[in-house]
Amino acid sequence: MDFSLRALAEAKKKLGDKGVYLLGDITRLPIASGVIDTVISLHTIYHVPKVEQAGAVSELVRVTRPGGKVVVVYTWDRAPAMEAAFQVRGWLGWLRRGGRPSPVASQTRVSRAESPALYFHPQGPAWYRKEIQARHGGELRVWSFASTVFQNRFFHGRFGGLIVRMVVFLEELAPRWAGRMGQYPMFIIDKKG
Repeated sequence: MDFSLRALAEAKKKLGDKGVYLLGDITRLPIASGVIDTVISLHTIYHVPKVEQAGAVSELVRVTRPGGKVVVVYTWDRAPAMEAAFQVRGWLGWLRRGGRPSPVASQTRVSRAESPALYFHPQGPAWYRKEIQARHGGELRVWSFASTVFQNRFFHGRFGGLIVRMVVFLEELAPRWAGRMGQYPMFIIDKKG
């Protein structure tokens, strides 16, 4: 489902008759209550206006049959683990440059300013607990601990393979902690009967 005809046409090109394609708004789903076995929403909810995000998740729960699951992949407004990793990386770079500032920082600011705007309003774990978990139960897990920026910077080169293995090990060892501290949490809601 999407509110863009173009996006639906692209999906149909890729999936053909394997899907049902609906034009609609995630905050007011054009689907009867309790008819979907499993609902998966990947990187969608944080593009919904801030005040409507919890309602969008409630709509996903509404259309799910009792005993079904809702899985939402989200991104946090801030990920403490990612912030710490880049802080350490910055310090190490500063030491390697002999205390001189990075020449890349000003180039990064310019390229971000030239990017087209896309509504994007992620919230934090307190919002999840208050607005999602308190209403629907469920649990928080990790979808991906590492942000795409982290992956682009650290998952290559001499130590890239080692860093990937360390991140995967951490995700498997502590999926709830990694979901709370990493970049991309996954909300798993089991709809009660």
